[in-house]
Amino acid sequence: MKRAGEVVSLRQILEQVWQDVAVDDSNIRVQVGDLRRALSPKHQRFIVTIHTRGYVFVAPVQRLPS
Repeated sequence: MKRAGEVVSLRQILEQVWQDVAVDDSNIRVQVGDLRRALSPKHQRFIVTIHTRGYVFVAPVQRLPS
């Protein structure tokens, strides 16, 4: 989780995840929705939408020693 707690824009997601693939913004919204359902037991919110700016991963993150 390099950017936990930071707003990540749709463009940044496209560049990092689908850099050489044509993907519509609505597709990203669907994928984020799937991630929310997979990560959010009992309706906890781990990914928050920041209107017109992007998404923020808000769950506590703990880095483990390698």
